[in-house]
Order: sequence, then structure tokens, then C-alpha cells
Amino acid sequence: MHDPIVRFSISLVDNRHKVEPDLEPDELEVIGHVTVQWAHLEHQILISTLQLSNGAPPPKDATCLSFERRLGAWRQTIERFVTDAKEKARLLRLHSEAARLSAQTRSWRLDLGHHRPAEAESVQLPALRWL
Repeated sequence: MHDPIVRFSISLVDNRHKVEPDLEPDELEVIGHVTVQWAHLEHQILISTLQLSNGAPPPKDATCLSFERRLGAWRQTIERFVTDAKEKARLLRLHSEAARLSAQTRSWRLDLGHHRPAEAESVQLPALRWL
């Protein structure tokens, strides 16, 4: 076990002060992997919302910074524009899975301070198969 190290760089010229945590390579890999997957998920939700709107204005929260509000806009769009029952059910299952992942990652973010570098190998990242 190692003690966490944090570097502080205080600028004497401007307000560009930095706080840099010392992360292990495995920790950086996990953070990068989750970040890229999450960005892809958010982008696919936006694309799906716009495509399902079929030229109609999408809900105002479709481009909101809050993921939960964007997710809500996607659900509204699915419920409003998808008429095929099987397709609607499939998309709503995907919506539920994205909401579950959001809650799970929120829990991970709250827990990150309790993990040790050796535990980075044991973090299980879910795979979300898209459209």
C-alpha cells in the first residue's frame, strides 16, 4: 500500500494553480476506459434522440449537461415518437440499462476514495451493447 501523493503547483504569475493526484497506471487505465465508454454512451443517446425526433424539435433537455436530464429527454422522445411496440420496448430497456449504469457509476465515484491501487485490477466495468 502506498500513501497518496498530491502535487500542488502554485502560479506566482496568474491564477493557473494545479492540483495533480499521483495515480498508478492501472488507475489511469480504468479512468480512461470508463471516460471513453461514457462519452460514447452520451453521444449515442443524443444521436438516437435526434433521429427518433424525425425532424421535430427534440426536448430541450436533449443537450443538457446533466446526464439524468438528457436521459429523460431520450425517454420522452422514445415514448412520443416510437410507434412499433417491440422497438419501443427494446429502446426502453436500453434506457433502463443506461439509467442503472448512471446510478452505478455515481456509486463508484463516491467510493473512489476508498480504493487502493491493488484493487484497480478487480474493478469490473460493464459493457453496454448499443443499438
